Amino acid sequence: DGPIEGKISLHSLCVVTNPEEIHGEVYFYVHVRRRSYYFAVKTLSEANQWFDDINEVISSKYEFQTRTERLIVELRNLQAEEIDSVYKSNAILRYTKAAI
Repeated sequence: DGPIEGKISLHSLCVVTNPEEIHGEVYFYVHVRRRSYYFAVKTLSEANQWFDDINEVISSKYEFQTRTERLIVELRNLQAEEIDSVYKSNAILRYTKAAI
């Protein structure tokens, strides 16, 4: 397989692993939502430059809350009697017999 060209949508939840050199191969990963991208480069200094540049882009992105984080904030602000209706309307909270 040859190199693949394209683009990756980066946001504040992305993670870049530290570059590593193993058996003469220099690489790092970029983890984006449901995918991980493997980057192989020629030198460790080039990998470090990519690592810094990608992290700079990620740091500049607006931090947003996931749906689960928003739901947790909503639950904290509700009265006890309102919480039952939230549990009933959000399937993610009903995967176990006991409340999360």
